[in-house]
Amino acid sequence: MSGRKRIYVDEAEWNRLRGEAGRLSELRRDVPRLIDQVREQTRADLDRSFGDLDRRQDAVERDVSALSERNRRFEQETTRRVQDNARQLRRQLEDNTRVLRAETSELLAKQQEAMRRAVAEERRERERHVAALRADVDVLQRDKERAAALEAEYLADAGHLRDAIAALPHERFAPDALGALERRLRTAESAREQGVTGYGLGNAQNLYHEFSDLRVAVLEQDGEWTAARGAAVRALRAVEGLVSQNEVMDLDPTPPGGRPDVDYWSRGALSRLRGEVSALLERVRDEGTAMTTDDFRSVADRTAAEFEERLETVVRQAGTAVYASQLRTNFADLVATALETHHQYDVRESTFEGEDQREAFYAKGSHLDGSEIVIEVEPTGKDGVECAVRVLSYDEGTPSAEERGDRVESIRRSLRDNGIAVGRADEDGRLDPADRDLDLVRRRDPDRRRAS
Repeated sequence: MSGRKRIYVDEAEWNRLRGEAGRLSELRRDVPRLIDQVREQTRADLDRSFGDLDRRQDAVERDVSALSERNRRFEQETTRRVQDNARQLRRQLEDNTRVLRAETSELLAKQQEAMRRAVAEERRERERHVAALRADVDVLQRDKERAAALEAEYLADAGHLRDAIAALPHERFAPDALGALERRLRTAESAREQGVTGYGLGNAQNLYHEFSDLRVAVLEQDGEWTAARGAAVRALRAVEGLVSQNEVMDLDPTPPGGRPDVDYWSRGALSRLRGEVSALLERVRDEGTAMTTDDFRSVADRTAAEFEERLETVVRQAGTAVYASQLRTNFADLVATALETHHQYDVRESTFEGEDQREAFYAKGSHLDGSEIVIEVEPTGKDGVECAVRVLSYDEGTPSAEERGDRVESIRRSLRDNGIAVGRADEDGRLDPADRDLDLVRRRDPDRRRAS
């Protein structure tokens, strides 16, 4: 009578074996080489991003140089401070050779603190400057002719600042703000052209200062956005480098066939991760990206860390899969030994299903009476790295239930004697005649069989 029995490897035992595999497949981090690689790759991105920022700031400086003497020096000094801060942020990105997640987070925190200090100092300087100018205006208000000339000067300066802001990505950082100020400027200019009084020197001065405030705010946020973007690029480049370093597992001892390919053993998980990292990096580097400063910080501080954690999981699972494949062949060998020693089976033929080492391992034995037995050691569980042993009996004679039970018990005993804890054996469905032909097993597609 033919039959099909399954012997389960004990869950605790399998977890122990899997733990050993996990310790053999730690994530590799060649930090010095990774630092050099990331620095070189990031430099080109920083050159492009900060080069664009420099060109925008230079264009602003040209417009500022057309301002009246009263306002030009202060606005030029403001621009210089903003430019110095942007250069300092770039130096931090270039000179800081540490690329790991915690250190990237530390760098971002320092950038943000430096920007806050610069903005606070800038605000205090502007308040002092505005207070001094308003004191002058209070005196000049008594001289209508001089007040009218000064009003025209402030409106002209506001126009120059409008041109400067128009060259900046103002809609990214202050949507609609420039349009609202432009409408007020057109109203004031129209009133002056028509000889209508009432807009006044004080209002012209206030309008100018609002343009000035908007220009500085956009400049500062543009520099902060560019620096945060550089940090995000650097963090993703580091993840890309780690993925490249871990494409092949350096297991000890090296399994048969050489150092294993992580993408193969993870069933494409490494490729999927690499694709996600590359897609996000492309999005970050895209000049037209809609990502915000906070988005970039989140990428550098959190998303890159999540990618690293996933990479660790992929490498560990791939190492476990390699180990599990070796265990399946070992289990089959132990079963074959038990059959040959105690039941006169001759086990000579074996293969992985579909010749894929990630799949079930089959070994086939024959008896003098013409009976055949197939040992199937299949991957089970959610991640396919647990294990169950099936004994498929294609009996030509009519062995008794006692004989069949004795055969399975001897197999279980053989596994236990070799340090592998197993559970009970039970009946497991009907026999598939195709499992008897290992040539068919060798050629069939495991995915199609599972789907059916």
